[in-house]
Formats: sequence, structure tokens, C-alpha cells
Amino acid sequence: KIGDNVTIKNGVYLYDGITIEDNVFIGPNATFCNDKYPKSKNKNFNLERIVIKKGASIGANATILPNVEIGENTVIASQTGIAGCVVIEDEVTLWGQVGTTSGITIGTKAVIMGQTGVTKSVDGGKTYFGTPIEESREKLKQLANVKRIPEIIEKLKQNDK
Repeated sequence: KIGDNVTIKNGVYLYDGITIEDNVFIGPNATFCNDKYPKSKNKNFNLERIVIKKGASIGANATILPNVEIGENTVIASQTGIAGCVVIEDEVTLWGQVGTTSGITIGTKAVIMGQTGVTKSVDGGKTYFGTPIEESREKLKQLANVKRIPEIIEKLKQNDK
């Protein structure tokens, strides 16, 4: 099912089981899969669903595996991979080259920065990055401390003299 005012760019193939609500944008070569265990002549094929809610935007070369729900007004940037059995709530932003593991939920208004590996469910209303994923404030503190290691080592050497 495809809603009203939907834009689907070149190289996108839509299969059975995909619901696209109104005002959705799908960029070039975005890929959707409806089979959790794809193999040739699979006699046990089980159609899995994908739901893309109104106002969502999916960038070029994004890959969406089966049994995924993408919330209203969510933005998924280019080259992002969404594993199966994932719920992305409303107004989430996934920057480029984000990848998720299966069976997680990304909360409303969460922001996932580029090249992040989403390995667990995350709360909404916060910004995250890194692999493994962490809230950005905590991750930035850790990175700042790592940069101080040479300085700390030098001070320890001075104290030993």
C-alpha cells in the first residue's frame, strides 16, 4: 500500500508487505527486504512487514530489513542499515551510515549521529554516537579523557623523578 504524495526515486523496488503512508520520501536505490531468511525456492517463506509512517524520509542506499516500523517524520540518512525487528519511533534522526542490530527500539526524537552502531535500545530525546552506542555527553567526556592520557603519563613520569 502506498499513500498520497509519496516520492519514490529511481532504483527502488517495493515488494509485498510494505506499507508506505502519506508524504513519505524514499531516495534512490533504497532497499527493502520482506524475507527474514532469504534463500532460493524457500518453501517456508514467511512474508514480513515493513511500515513507513507519514512524513518519513529515507535516504539513498538505505537498507531496511523485514519487520521494521519507521515512525512519523523520521529522517534516515543515506547508507543506513536497519536490521529486522526494529521499531523507530516518531521524529527520530539517523545520520548517514548508521547501522542497527535487530530487536531494538529507538525512542521518539532520538538523534543518532553518523557511523554509529546501534547495539541496544535507546531512549528518546537524546543524542547518541559511537560504537558501541552511548549518549553523546558521556562519550565526549570519555574522548576528552583519552586525549589527556599522554599528559597524565608525563606528569606521572615527572613525579617519579
